[in-house]
Amino acid sequence: MLVRRRPRTIKPAGEGGRIVMEMFDSAYRDSRLGEPPFEASSVSDSKLAVRLLESALRPGSELLSLGSGRGLDEERLARQGISVTAVDFSAEAVSQLQARVEREGIPNLTVVHADVLRYRIRGNYDGIVGIGIMHVIDPGRIPGLLRKIALHTRPGGFNLYEYPNGKGMSMGSFEPGVIPEDPTFGDIARALYVANGWSFSLTQESFGKGGNRIVFDTVVAMNAQGGKTEDKFGIAETLASGV
Repeated sequence: MLVRRRPRTIKPAGEGGRIVMEMFDSAYRDSRLGEPPFEASSVSDSKLAVRLLESALRPGSELLSLGSGRGLDEERLARQGISVTAVDFSAEAVSQLQARVEREGIPNLTVVHADVLRYRIRGNYDGIVGIGIMHVIDPGRIPGLLRKIALHTRPGGFNLYEYPNGKGMSMGSFEPGVIPEDPTFGDIARALYVANGWSFSLTQESFGKGGNRIVFDTVVAMNAQGGKTEDKFGIAETLASGV
């Protein structure tokens, strides 16, 4: 198992990237704040994305998680025999995950400190996921990122994204007539994946009550194999069963 011992310095793109990185580092570092809300166990345990991954993946499957944070979901999957590579740009989150891996001897878990936009994916995976990350990425860079992710997904494999539902992303003109002028991540992903022969689904779930209610979008795209979409992980069936 190859694990980066010490996170290297990452220079985020632009002032916005710096602010986002500092926000996440602070949330992970300051124990007085308690558990970061985006990693709250009450949310993580009920997220559709996590339930799908636990239902679909089997021991020996290879998963790449982009924007893994402290790797709580990734640790659960690794302990089930799934080979997981966890990538995040927060030095604090990566350090905490690395410390747990070494202290507890967590198997099947490789930790990488990198900006997912600049990360060079090596090899191919059965699944590549981005949970709680797409809403903080510059919309103009999402198409290129999705193409890179798709390129490293094995035939019959899948890409899965989960993120807080929000307003459309302003990214100017992109394939006019295919997606709205002010598209959401789901619009962008649908246009790209469907154009390349992948199957596509978008599901919404809400958590909490009243003003504390959070709506998550879950996007699943499955790679076509031999011109036919082969759902070898049973994700479509899992979605239909309402796990």
